[in-house]
Amino acid sequence: MLKLFFTWSLCASAPFYSTADVEWLYVKYGIDSAAGWGFANENILNGGMTNSRPVNHTVKLFSPKGVDAVWASWMERKWYVAEIVFSDEERRKIKDALRSTYPSCNTDDIENLEPKKGIYDIFHVCLFPGGTLRYFLESSDYDRIISLDIVSQGRETHELDEDFLYGRRGMIRRADEKYWENVDDFFDEMTHDGKYKKELDAIEKEYGEETRERIEYYRGHGALDPTFWDPYFFRYNYNISVILEDPTSQLRMESCFFTNAEMYERYPAVNPDNVIIRPSALRNLVFEWESEGFIYSCHIYFNEEETFRIFREFLGDDMDKRGELKVFVSRSNNNVEVSLSAGENTCAFEKMQVDIGRRERNYDNVARIYKNYEGEHQDFVGR
Repeated sequence: MLKLFFTWSLCASAPFYSTADVEWLYVKYGIDSAAGWGFANENILNGGMTNSRPVNHTVKLFSPKGVDAVWASWMERKWYVAEIVFSDEERRKIKDALRSTYPSCNTDDIENLEPKKGIYDIFHVCLFPGGTLRYFLESSDYDRIISLDIVSQGRETHELDEDFLYGRRGMIRRADEKYWENVDDFFDEMTHDGKYKKELDAIEKEYGEETRERIEYYRGHGALDPTFWDPYFFRYNYNISVILEDPTSQLRMESCFFTNAEMYERYPAVNPDNVIIRPSALRNLVFEWESEGFIYSCHIYFNEEETFRIFREFLGDDMDKRGELKVFVSRSNNNVEVSLSAGENTCAFEKMQVDIGRRERNYDNVARIYKNYEGEHQDFVGR
């Protein structure tokens, strides 16, 4: 369903292992207007493809018509510039999506859910290695994210104003002394490499565990190739089914997170149709069910190598080949099996990590009843 009135705020991000440092980023709209994201020390993006917060700038009625941006890709040690003008087809696609609605629900009272129309009100720009830009729409209710499947290409630049080396960033004025001797010196400091090389323990102590993880990966693997994300955005023709062996059990909630950063959250009793048609491969799955007076919750974290292998082998590049990803919950509620079926062929996922908890209705205390791994859960490299 399309609506006439819509609003949106700008959000920007970069994949977890591909830190982007934005000099400026504007999304153009209207005749001569733009929404800007971030200045100075607030513009380092490294939380993940769609893990960021929108700026406090709401645009009404006008849809995005292009992007202007200059940013540093730390791990590639490159600066990029983009001056993007969306085609008429791309602008129409964005506008139609902003005007669309989806079946959502009001979760203020989890025991008395009410349906409502969900809307997209965040336009998300993600900066990838190689100067590539991809775009998403999100709901500020955080129950749905879609990829617009629009890809833009910036270019590498070596024309950065020398004032940058004197610390001029966004609204910050040029200092009297140089911060860095040259651009390579800047990247050495940002990546804790070269003459600024630090021990990993010192990096973690000063900058935190996630920064250590990024730098450790960079030192071991180098910068990710821009084509690395191609499998992440490939769509397949399959659906997801949670099957409870106990017929008296009832599925309460299901949240699916896909490799292309799309996600949806649905409550079968209220908004069962809030799903994504032809999604990319499944990355994580969270669901709840009720059985014999208890509420059970399950988190499934899929293995990256196994997931892409199974989807390629069983669904391949044939977009018409129909598949079903089945999540089977045992009658005892403490075991989960997952498989992908296509035609007469079925393959089980064996390397997934599973965490199952149980609580009494109307109580928050969750007791873990099953976990097949230790420490932090696995995640996909390109997230």
